[in-house]
Amino acid sequence: MDAMKDRLRKHRYILLLVICVAGILLSYALLHRKPVSEPVGKVVPSVHTVTVEKGPLTREIRFMGKTVPLARIDIVNQYPGTVETVAVDLGDTVEPGDFLLKQDSAYAEAELYKYKSWYASADASADKTSSEFSHELDRQRAAPDLAQKNYDRFSQLYQEGAISKYEFDVVEQKLEDARAAYEELASQVQEDGSSSTVEEKEQTRERRRGDYLMREDKVKNMSFYAPRKGVITYRHAEEGSFVPAGTKLLTISDVSRLYVDAEVSEKDAAFLSEGQPVTVSIDALGQEISGTVLFASPDTGEGKTYLVRVVPDSSGYSLKAGLLCRISCSIPEKEYVISLPSDAVLEKNGRYYVFVLSGGKAVQKEVTPGLVEDKTMEISGGISAGDRVITDSLPLLKDGMAVKEGETS
Repeated sequence: MDAMKDRLRKHRYILLLVICVAGILLSYALLHRKPVSEPVGKVVPSVHTVTVEKGPLTREIRFMGKTVPLARIDIVNQYPGTVETVAVDLGDTVEPGDFLLKQDSAYAEAELYKYKSWYASADASADKTSSEFSHELDRQRAAPDLAQKNYDRFSQLYQEGAISKYEFDVVEQKLEDARAAYEELASQVQEDGSSSTVEEKEQTRERRRGDYLMREDKVKNMSFYAPRKGVITYRHAEEGSFVPAGTKLLTISDVSRLYVDAEVSEKDAAFLSEGQPVTVSIDALGQEISGTVLFASPDTGEGKTYLVRVVPDSSGYSLKAGLLCRISCSIPEKEYVISLPSDAVLEKNGRYYVFVLSGGKAVQKEVTPGLVEDKTMEISGGISAGDRVITDSLPLLKDGMAVKEGETS
């Protein structure tokens, strides 16, 4: 118990000693502190300004596109078969009519000869039937006249008693038979002068002719020739390989002239028209070149964008098809208005303000905004031409605050 009291007593002595030392140090610090100099003046923010002027308000339109050749033609086979010969390779330049490749056409040629003979047989049969019918019609047309003359002569003889009734009846029957035969044959003649028998033969001939021409076309379409001048930019044909129908075998690209095709949104397409100057930026070349809108589609077609084709001024540049491009152009929307950088305008509770530098102070003015284009805002009221509007440090400013204009970099 006594030991515990002794420890408590020592702790009190130590605590008192610490308090005394702290008091001494505090008194020393207060006695020897340096006097704080009075502030010379408040910190004045440095700002930059823009002088308000009236001028055109433009809209900047930007869209992406890709260079495309004047023409790109795919060579596609209509019929399956084995590639027999390939006469071109990637990078080859071809002229119109140059031979490109051929499929094995032995079976197609055999079919062609077969259908050619069938057509020739049907053609001969149709001509023969038509000739025979015409001849028979002429013969039957003359038969009643001959029978009538014979009948008249035998009728006279019968009246004179020179022949019997039986003989006269035979002649009369021949007249009726001749008339019936001619009427039956004449009834087969249609409005165009042909008969059903002849027409049937002619239809057979036309079917055979169609079959023959189809096989002839098949043989022709198994050999391929260049439809125009260009460069072979795609090849998927090797000699001896089998290719199904509809295979893209070659591609010919006419790169004598390049365009830039782009899909443009409805919002931007409304401002684009033929002949409009644009700037084309080609990332791969790190170059900006001028261009002109050649075509601006009036219809979206099946999609929701409009096709725009630009002619780049590629003189002095080695352009290739397939390069990504950035196209931009400025569209004037209003001719004589006040506009400011959008960052120079503050919005608070649906009202818009700017700070105008006047007499070394930032004066807050409420303004009426108009059109907003990219980073520019039209101001239709609240400031006038010649005002110097502050463009930076806006969150630090208050109405009437002293400011100084910084140096222009």
